[in-house]
Amino acid sequence: MTTAKIMIVEDETTVALDISTILARMGYEIAAVVGSGEEAVSSAERERPDVVLMDIGLRGRLDGIEAAGRIREQWGTPVIFLTAFSDDEALGRARETEPFGYLVKPYQIKELRATIEMALYKAEMERRLRDSEAKYRLIAENARDVIWTIDLNGNCTYVSPSVFNAQGFTPEEAASRTLEGLITPDSIGAVQEVWFRELALEAEGGADRDRPMTVEVQARRKDDSTFWAEIVASFLRDNRGRAVGILGVTRDIDERKRAEENRERLETQLRQAQKMEAVGTLAGGIAHDFNNILAAIIGYTELTRLDLPKDSPALRNLEQILKGAARARDLIKQILTFTRQAEQARVPLDLARIAREGLAFLRASLPATVEIRQDLPDGPGMVLADPTQMHQVLINLCTNAAHAMRETGGVLEVSLSRERLGGSLAIGLIDLTPGWYLNLTVRDTGGGIPPEHLERIFDPFFTTKGPGEGTGMGLAVVHGIVRGHGGQVVVDSEPGRGSAFMVYLPLLEGETVGAEEGDVEAVGGDERILMVDDEESLVRIGREMLEHLGYQVRITTSPMEALDLFRSDPSAFDLLLTDQTMPRMTGVELARAAMGIRPDLPVILTTGYSETVSADQARRMGIREFVFKPLALADLARTIRGVLDRNAGARP
Repeated sequence: MTTAKIMIVEDETTVALDISTILARMGYEIAAVVGSGEEAVSSAERERPDVVLMDIGLRGRLDGIEAAGRIREQWGTPVIFLTAFSDDEALGRARETEPFGYLVKPYQIKELRATIEMALYKAEMERRLRDSEAKYRLIAENARDVIWTIDLNGNCTYVSPSVFNAQGFTPEEAASRTLEGLITPDSIGAVQEVWFRELALEAEGGADRDRPMTVEVQARRKDDSTFWAEIVASFLRDNRGRAVGILGVTRDIDERKRAEENRERLETQLRQAQKMEAVGTLAGGIAHDFNNILAAIIGYTELTRLDLPKDSPALRNLEQILKGAARARDLIKQILTFTRQAEQARVPLDLARIAREGLAFLRASLPATVEIRQDLPDGPGMVLADPTQMHQVLINLCTNAAHAMRETGGVLEVSLSRERLGGSLAIGLIDLTPGWYLNLTVRDTGGGIPPEHLERIFDPFFTTKGPGEGTGMGLAVVHGIVRGHGGQVVVDSEPGRGSAFMVYLPLLEGETVGAEEGDVEAVGGDERILMVDDEESLVRIGREMLEHLGYQVRITTSPMEALDLFRSDPSAFDLLLTDQTMPRMTGVELARAAMGIRPDLPVILTTGYSETVSADQARRMGIREFVFKPLALADLARTIRGVLDRNAGARP
């Protein structure tokens, strides 16, 4: 243990020697013995004692009290006053120097030792406290987070300098502000709720004394802008454990909050996409079976119509059956479009022209209370798209917008612009890669969409319209078409503010509109056709239709049997007409096997829906045509005749 150094300041030489002797016997080191205030100050600077024993009534220019004050102020050395008398004035002056002890002569040796030891202990505690305060102040003043303390009345007692970088205030400005000047009104309620709850728990005394209080607020900057901040605070306590104030840390979490909000938005969109995919899978299966039923209805109806005289009253009934079947077929096409399983005939397309044509078509059908405005400039670019489906997107969105304004009237605005998406502009467009897009926006001034409906508006059959006013497929079809074209639909809507549907489609540069292929004459022939479909009713009606056209037809419901027939005599058939979705062997697998035997065999692939193969994929395999069921007789005739004629023309 290090021996404490003690300096004695006493103008009575005998008394000074006595004290020196006593202290030496106690084991203390005597730093110096001086007899005046001036000597005491200079010796203290030179010797740096641990404790000074100071006679309060020194003679000379500096008395003991003034000398003690200088020593304490300059070096923080603890001082113990020694005096043979005491009066109120001297005590008052001495108290201002913050002495560590006060001994009135004569005093006991034990009393002297106890006073010195207490002074040494107190001095050590003060030193540790100063070091600790300096360390934590250094941390506080260099931290990015704002550190602060307040008393239980809400008065600020400390704010770290980092408040300037965080909020633009100096510590003094921040400390002088009320809570309303530092956080937004909405956040005050959250803070008060936590504050009152914690005070109640503190009063009960049963809660964790070291529990932190955490609350997220929107903090104000000096320029009145706001940012998200997290406050973590705990009670400051006195030596009896009573709460006397609060120590808090305010951290800027604005970037984290934006990331969380973006993640939540992406998760919502992902859940929506997964839901749509699941519904799409179900819808595709239903569409397949329903198309097979429709194919039989349409086929037998057309055959029956052909057998009736032109003046037969039954023809009108059959026409109504065909019209109903056609509407059902169109509904299935919408379902397949929604599930992105419908084949799309895409060509380079001038979207502005399509939009102008669609609006011209719509004008007559919209109420006079709806004003149409358009901003459709020439030349913003082209997209690779199916013209019919782009018409449908526009018609569905405009019809939906007009319905939102049916009672009050309003403005329907359609605009087209070229935009580059990337970085922050692509937030919310989770499936779009950065690049150039055409933005087709349909905006209305209707009542807007309630938040609880926004996540469901693209669900098939979801509608807020009354009975008979809508099927709930309009926006689902729009969603399916746009996603199928590599784009995305973004909705901006609030109740009372109207709605805007923004369709983003990838821009196609450097392309011209391709010419459409002319129709093939709908005639029959006498060629030999092998027809394969696992639905017996479809192969039977197919045979009757084809035989009516003059073809020689062999049918089977088994692709394995069809392959055996073909293997036994590859030259016996001029065309293979096969369904895609069949048990044990798909139409594509059958076509590959047959073309492996005879490469020049023309193949037509039919399907009720396309899940595993597209038209482009089928054609790359060598399949001549890829068509969707149900096919009307005229369409079937044109398709078969076209394939056979092209195949005959390709032969050497």
